[in-house]
Amino acid sequence: MRKTDNLLLEIPRDIRYLRSIKRDEKIEEGYYFGINPHTEHTWSHFDEIKKEVKDFYFYLGGNVDELLDAFALEYHEKVETLIIGDSSYGLGEGLDYSKIVRKLERYNFPNLKSFQLGTYALFHNADSIYGYVGDVTTLLQKMPKLEYLGIFGEVIITTPLEFKYLEEMDFCRWGTSFFTKGEYITQESLNALLCSTYPKLHTLWIDLEFDENEKKYEFPKEFLMNDNMPMLKKLEINGSFKEGVKKSFYQSPIVKKLDSLYIEDLKDVEFIKTVSGFINIFTLMFHTDWKRSKEVLEADLFESKWSFIHSKWISNWINRDALLEAYNTIQKTLSQDSIKIDELKNELKIFIEQFEVVFDKDWGYTQEMLSREDRDEDTFFYPKEGSKIFDWNTREHLLENYKKVKRVI
Repeated sequence: MRKTDNLLLEIPRDIRYLRSIKRDEKIEEGYYFGINPHTEHTWSHFDEIKKEVKDFYFYLGGNVDELLDAFALEYHEKVETLIIGDSSYGLGEGLDYSKIVRKLERYNFPNLKSFQLGTYALFHNADSIYGYVGDVTTLLQKMPKLEYLGIFGEVIITTPLEFKYLEEMDFCRWGTSFFTKGEYITQESLNALLCSTYPKLHTLWIDLEFDENEKKYEFPKEFLMNDNMPMLKKLEINGSFKEGVKKSFYQSPIVKKLDSLYIEDLKDVEFIKTVSGFINIFTLMFHTDWKRSKEVLEADLFESKWSFIHSKWISNWINRDALLEAYNTIQKTLSQDSIKIDELKNELKIFIEQFEVVFDKDWGYTQEMLSREDRDEDTFFYPKEGSKIFDWNTREHLLENYKKVKRVI
C-alpha cells in the first residue's frame, strides 16, 4: 500500500466516505474526507483506496498541508477532481489555506479538470465561512486542463492567466471579518482575473461582498470589451462599485453578448434594459410616432402638433396627469448614473397602475378624451376581433414590453 493511502486511511473512519452515483449507465465514484452524512444512500465507508478513482474531496480545513503535500506527490498526475475546504459538518480545522497552496504549487496537475480551493460545502442549512487562500497564480498555471474552477476566500492573482479549457468559474470572497479570516479582494487581483484569457468560458460567478461592501471596485476595459471571454453567456456579480461603473458596464460590448445577467449593486441590468425598452416604445407610440397613433385610434380630429405626452389640448384629465408624472419620474431615474433598483421598482408599480387605468380600466373615458366617436367595449389592451388595432405593430411592441416589466416587478 502506498504511503499516501496509509495517511488517508489514518483519517477517522467515521468521517471518510466513498460516494458512488450512477449517471448515464456509468458509476461515478469519489472519496470524501471530513464529512459524516449519516445515511447509507450513495455513501459507504472504505478501508482501501481504489486505483481507478480519480475524484477527491477534502473538507478538512486549512491545517492539512502536510497531508495534501503527500497526496499531491502520489496523485498529482492522476487526479481529475480536487476539492479542498471545509463544510457545514464543521469537522475541519483552520481557515488559512495559503500553506496548502505553497505545497501544491510544487506539482503539475496535467489531468485535473475540476478544482475548488477554500470552499465551504453546505450539507445543512447554514452560512458559508471562507478564509485566506493567498497567491494562487503559480498553482493555477500548473493546471492546464481545468474545465471548472472555484476559488473561495481572500485570493491573490498577480498576473493575467490563460485557461484554454475552462468553461465555468466561481470566484467568491463573501463574508465579514468577524466570522472569517482575510481581507478584501484587491482591485489588482480582480483585474488579473477578469483580464485572463478564457476562450471556452460560458458561466462566470463573482462575489466580492465583504464587510457590507465597504470596498468599491471597477471593471477593467479588457473585460468590458469581452475579447478575452468570447463564449461567455451567463454572468453574475455581487459587490460594490465606484461611481460611473454602472453606466460604462451597461453600455459595454460584454452586456450585449450575454444570455443571462445578474449584477448585485449594479443591480439587475436585464431589469433596467427591460424598463428602458418599455419607456422607449412608450415614447415612440405616444410622442415620436403620434401621427400613426392618432390614425389607429381614429383621433384625426386633432390638428395639434402636440402628442399625447406633451399635449396642451388635453386638460383636466387626472388619469393622464398621473400616468405622465410616473413616466417622467422613471425617465429621470433612468438618466441617473446611480440607480437604486428598489426605488425604480416602486416607481414602475405606480406607472403600471396608471397605465392600466388609462388604457384599460377607464378606457371609455380615454376614448372620450381622445374624441373617438365610437365607444366599443374593447380596450387598447383587448380590442374586438377585426379591429384596426390588431394591425398596429407599435401597440404590439408596447404590450410586449409592458408584459416584461410586469414580470420583473
